[in-house]
Amino acid sequence: MSAIRPEAMVRLSQLRRTGGSILLSVLGVLALTGSLPRLAFSSTLPACLTESSGTAWLGVHLRLLAHSSSCPEGSYAPGPHYAEIAQFSVVLSLSALIAGLAMLAVGLGFGWWALRALAAARSWLRRRVTADRPVVTPSTAVRPPLQAFIADLRAAVLTGLRLLRGPPAAALA
Repeated sequence: MSAIRPEAMVRLSQLRRTGGSILLSVLGVLALTGSLPRLAFSSTLPACLTESSGTAWLGVHLRLLAHSSSCPEGSYAPGPHYAEIAQFSVVLSLSALIAGLAMLAVGLGFGWWALRALAAARSWLRRRVTADRPVVTPSTAVRPPLQAFIADLRAAVLTGLRLLRGPPAAALA
């Protein structure tokens, strides 16, 4: 008895995942193209619905459809919870479609491709945006920092000011 090689097992697993995701996507699309989701998108319910015998039997037992004398033979009136079930089927179908597409993207390596594309875009932007000189240049000369402690504050203030009142300083000397 020959053993299956590990490479073949990996390839078979990838094919199964890809096939399963395609099947899930197709089921989501088929469920969205049915009559129930179309009724959920249009806010009006018809007076009579035509269903196949097996689907109608199940709908009557689940109280989604009801026998009505106003409907012709082979058609049924919508039940009390028909609109809620229609909305639920849309949510379920969209969830199946999105999950199938996500699984297909992961199975085919879209995540790896997206990471490489993002890294290439980041490096391209870094080359384009990065400048050799600083972006903001000061327009005036930088002043030296102030001293933290001044021994004689009054003398420091008075020497920095020009006194305009009174006689000139030379006349006092």
